[in-house]
Amino acid sequence: MTKEECIILLQNKQTETGRFPKKSDFTYEEVALIKGFFGPWPHALEEAGIKESKKEQRLQKAKEKHVKSKINRRNAKINKSEVL
Repeated sequence: MTKEECIILLQNKQTETGRFPKKSDFTYEEVALIKGFFGPWPHALEEAGIKESKKEQRLQKAKEKHVKSKINRRNAKINKSEVL
């Protein structure tokens, strides 16, 4: 099964059930393939266009965390030099 076929499988299941597809809607092998391509289940639903993507939010949060860490390290360095 290809990545595209996994997406179609997820989309068809949503159309069929009228809700977000659950792992229990698929065979063990299908779930393993889908998760193999996309990682965690919510990411698979995002890639299939079923669930709103939070990828940008995750990237922004990681960037903010990185910047905050740099600021904290710089401030700690400044405070250390003032004590000396």
